[in-house]
Amino acid sequence: FFFSREKRVIACTALCSAALAFGLFLPNTLREEQVLPLQEQTVEIHATVKSITSRGNQKYSYQIGIEPSGSVPVSFESLLYTNQPLEVEISDQITLPVRFFAPDTTSYFDGARYYRGQHILLLSYYDGDAAVTVTPAQQRFFRYYVNECSRFLRAKAEQYFSPEAASILNSMLLGDRSGIPFALKQNYTDAGVVHLLAISGV
Repeated sequence: FFFSREKRVIACTALCSAALAFGLFLPNTLREEQVLPLQEQTVEIHATVKSITSRGNQKYSYQIGIEPSGSVPVSFESLLYTNQPLEVEISDQITLPVRFFAPDTTSYFDGARYYRGQHILLLSYYDGDAAVTVTPAQQRFFRYYVNECSRFLRAKAEQYFSPEAASILNSMLLGDRSGIPFALKQNYTDAGVVHLLAISGV
């Protein structure tokens, strides 16, 4: 009340900006300080499966939401890599031991920055030696039904088309380019139309 209206507006703006910065950035900093010490540790986790990706050659990745328990102090997102499929569906709860590791950063690819943009600070790996406890979800995420629809369309493509045609259809319709043979992808590149394989996945 002792300042002019103009100075009060400036002071109010500065206080609101400081509060917003505190709310946005401090929780992330605290979470990083709590999550990053888990690097290179093997820990049993409880998590929710959020997405499932087959990367070919019997390798799979699962986006998971890890819940606080035992050695895990806070909830956070991670990508779980394994060389064998887990018998899970999206929205299922899983309990298993994983080894946490930091994303690779090289002169060609800043993995830490790339994954941080997806709100992932640590990656995880399951070696398949220990048993996985799966608790089916009582309620499914919307993404579960999208995934089921994708599976149905992928199965129909593989049923009615040749392997090469099915891989192209899956790429254009579902955004799954993992099944396209290298030679076929090179043909599209040579013809200058490889962008057709990357326009979908909506």
